[in-house]
Amino acid sequence: MTGKNNVLAFDLATTGLDLLQDRIVAIYCKTELSEFIFTGNERLLLIRFWMLVRSKGFEKIIGFNIDHYDVLLLLIRSMKYKISICDIRDRVIDMRHVYLNGQVYNKGKLSDFEKLLGITYPDSSYKKSDVQRLNGYCPPELKEFLLRDVKSTWIMFEHARASGVL
Repeated sequence: MTGKNNVLAFDLATTGLDLLQDRIVAIYCKTELSEFIFTGNERLLLIRFWMLVRSKGFEKIIGFNIDHYDVLLLLIRSMKYKISICDIRDRVIDMRHVYLNGQVYNKGKLSDFEKLLGITYPDSSYKKSDVQRLNGYCPPELKEFLLRDVKSTWIMFEHARASGVL
């Protein structure tokens, strides 16, 4: 059984949804012990992300709806910059697929699963696009707001693990 301390949850912030045109502007990460955001120059944030994955040797790398977008974008953008990556194919777990038992065409946004599991957050004046204005400093309230999706994914993982699904 995998310990939670050997699991990485991640989510990307991008300039759009086009795999070949849009850029990654932030990578949100959560482990059992920490939460952080990689921002700044796309090449450097990708290097930092892959260094983290390589150095910690995570057994599971989880996200929400990551199989068809986030993982592909990480790979495409890393190849663009010739960044050394590690093979994560056998470690990636898409929590949306877990909950929908692989039925990828069924409906189910992250907010639907948050409602199902009773995950709520206080109202905020921030928007997800606010991440693009960061210049090395992230106020604590904005950081908390930006990490919501990755925290919700982590909670989904904990529920699936407690149920014996993972």
